[in-house]
Amino acid sequence: MAVGNAEMAFYKEFIENFPGARFYYNSESFIEEYQEEEDVVLSEWFQTHLQTLAGAFPAEGSLMYQFASFMDDSRSPLADQVENLWFKIGLTGWPSGKRQREALQHSSAKLSLFPIGVVTEDEGYQLAINLKQRRDRAVYLFHLNDVMSMISEGEDIAAMTFKVFASPGDMLSRVKAIQHGAEKTLAK
Repeated sequence: MAVGNAEMAFYKEFIENFPGARFYYNSESFIEEYQEEEDVVLSEWFQTHLQTLAGAFPAEGSLMYQFASFMDDSRSPLADQVENLWFKIGLTGWPSGKRQREALQHSSAKLSLFPIGVVTEDEGYQLAINLKQRRDRAVYLFHLNDVMSMISEGEDIAAMTFKVFASPGDMLSRVKAIQHGAEKTLAK
C-alpha cells in the first residue's frame, strides 16, 4: 500500500520542521514480530506508516513529543493543554490487564482501540488507532479510567474517545518539540 499525497505532505512537513534530526522507520520483519507478540493485526495503512516514517531521533534515550495542537475540531478534554504536555509515541501495545485489553478491543460497535502512545504526565491518557474500522486513519485520545467506567456502566466507550489527529502523518506534522535523551529540539 502506498502512502497518499496528503500523508506524504504531512511527513515532509515533519522532516522540514526538524532539519538536523535522524529519522527512522520500522522494518517489515519487526512489524510482523511485533504483531505476533501483541496478538494483533495492524491495519495495512498503519503498517505502511511505520515502514515509511515512524519518528525522529532513534535510540537516543527516552523519546517524547510535544504537539502544537490537536485537530481544529477536536473535543478532547486536553485540547487546551496539549502544548504543555509530553507524549511517548510508538508501539505502546495492549494493556497488560486482560480486562482493560478486552475493554479496548470489544466495548464499542465502532471502535477497537490499539494504543500507540501515552501522555507522560498521566499515562492513563493514551493515543490509539482504531482497528475495527480498517480505513479509519485517525488517532484517538482516551483515558483508560474513563473507558473502564463506561464499561462498568454498560455504555459504549466511543462517548469518551476523542479524535485528536486525522492520521499519524497529521500527528507528526503537529510536533513542536522532541525530547530525546537529555536534549530538547524545537521545530523550526
